[in-house]
Amino acid sequence: MKEFCSSFVPESPLNSETAVFGPESLSLIDTIYEDAWDSIAANFETHPELISEARQELAKAIFVVACDHTQDIHALKVAALKVFSSTYPVTPGVPGQPSPPRR
Repeated sequence: MKEFCSSFVPESPLNSETAVFGPESLSLIDTIYEDAWDSIAANFETHPELISEARQELAKAIFVVACDHTQDIHALKVAALKVFSSTYPVTPGVPGQPSPPRR
């Protein structure tokens, strides 16, 4: 995947004008996204109003780390979930987590 990230700018990883992913990388990213979501989806079952936002934050997290890992699906998934948990700290359904914010 690194070959698609030659213009990746770490300070602005989600800038669509600087990050370039080819079809193979996007397919891999989609697989990782679905696998990562499957691993946390149950945490949002009791808060369906947060699912869309959480899925968007997970997608952002995957793109943040996408250039840091080559074709290693597991490493990318783990890294993305770490980023997700640091940027989306409230994970409904996880014991010890605070309740999600009321919207």
